[in-house]
Amino acid sequence: MAKSQRSKVMRRWRSLKREHLQNVKVNQDLNELNQKLEATIQNKFQRPTQPKNMFLHPNDPSAQIPKYKPQPIVDFRSQSLPYTATQFVGARRKPVQEVVFKPEPEVDEEIEMNDQPQHEQVQHDEADDLINAMEGVRVKSKREVRRENKARAMEEIIPLTKNKQIKKNRRKEQPARKSKKLITF
Repeated sequence: MAKSQRSKVMRRWRSLKREHLQNVKVNQDLNELNQKLEATIQNKFQRPTQPKNMFLHPNDPSAQIPKYKPQPIVDFRSQSLPYTATQFVGARRKPVQEVVFKPEPEVDEEIEMNDQPQHEQVQHDEADDLINAMEGVRVKSKREVRRENKARAMEEIIPLTKNKQIKKNRRKEQPARKSKKLITF
């Protein structure tokens, strides 16, 4: 089945193609223009002279046959586009950052009891503080959070339903009230 232009995945692929074209061709052209501008500001730029066309000037010995300069081909195939593997239906768009903790190297030196500890200023990293704060803390998934919220809601509902059941049982236990009015025909 074909995807429309408004499809999320197709939009992501188009944006990847735009970024790839920007990186491959446009940035290169901009760098060349920037170098030309800087050279003109410093009065060092000289426009390259093109040789004469041999078809227009056949008798001139410095004339050359004009060569066609092919434009660079931009490869939009999926194997050459970066990050195309991450763009598919149902893909997670937010990049996952892996946190890698490097263990501290073990110290092989023995400390004698009589030695006075030397007070050195130790620089604390924010990352170290975060690691210390996160010890024993478990990050919950969305599914677990939903389950907990549902359980809390059920805890609030259950006492209400129990109260209703208790009232119903009391009604059943109490004898039915008879009306004092006598019905006469």
